[in-house]
Amino acid sequence: SKIVYFIIRKANKEEKQIFDLKDEELIWEFQRIRIVDYKMTQIETSKLPVYLFKDLDKSDIEYSIQKYVKNKKMKISHHMTTYEAVLISKEQAGLLDCKKGIPAMKILNRGILENGLVSIYSEIIDIAKEYLEKAGDKLVLPVDNVIADAFSEEANTSVADAGQIPDGWMGLDIGPKSVE
Repeated sequence: SKIVYFIIRKANKEEKQIFDLKDEELIWEFQRIRIVDYKMTQIETSKLPVYLFKDLDKSDIEYSIQKYVKNKKMKISHHMTTYEAVLISKEQAGLLDCKKGIPAMKILNRGILENGLVSIYSEIIDIAKEYLEKAGDKLVLPVDNVIADAFSEEANTSVADAGQIPDGWMGLDIGPKSVE
């Protein structure tokens, strides 16, 4: 990985909700370019709560965040992941050394610990060429999502069009239109 930036800052309203933080708590934020087979294929922007990972440093980011979390004796229970087809922006094209407007996947990912806390929130822009090559003409993207206002059995649920999940809600699965 190639680190673009690595900062510590106050969490905004949405991040406080994601990580269940108090008003003045801090988060780590970093952006890195992921390199696969000597090709820049992903831009990852990730956030982690400082109170869980006080000693995070650049070497951890360059190597593996998952292994860092594991070395902290924390177990990731599961991930909540959503996918959205997007086109590469001018800024992203500059970072990935590719053309603006090519297809990509926007991947939003939350790592959930065994105790239910969110350990990491990531937005990944992945050049979709690899998905298209693997899928051929069978790549189907969801047009809607089942959403909830919390990750619990008591949560309020609904359905939202792809890319239209309201603030304070999370995508859980593909929606009924996508199933058809």
